[in-house]
Order: sequence, then C-alpha cells, then structure tokens
Amino acid sequence: MAVHIDYGPHAPSIVTFLLTILVFASPASDWWSRLAPPWYTPFLLWAGVIAAIAISLRRLGHHEV
Repeated sequence: MAVHIDYGPHAPSIVTFLLTILVFASPASDWWSRLAPPWYTPFLLWAGVIAAIAISLRRLGHHEV
C-alpha cells in the first residue's frame, strides 16, 4: 500500500525559491557565468523560474490560492 505524504500547499513555492537562490545568488552563479554562456542564458533561467511558479500555481487549483 502506497503512503501519501502531504507536504502542504507551500512546498512547491519553497522549493522554487530555494532553487532560484541557488542558481542566482550562490557560488553556482559564478560557475555558470565563467562558462561564457550566450547572452540570453539569464533570461532563459528566469523564464524557467516563472514556468515553475506557473506550474505550481496550476497544481494548487483555483480554490486553494
């Protein structure tokens, strides 16, 4: 029998926030910026953050916001 663990409605938001901090405000940002990525890489990363937020909001449903 599978056990369902409910982390609450705020868990995806917290995970998204922590990953955003990891990518943009940690030594990891120095690492990926030293790789000489194309000029649009930060924009793609922000688009990924926005998409993750949109997906987490869609999963919550209209009544839980």
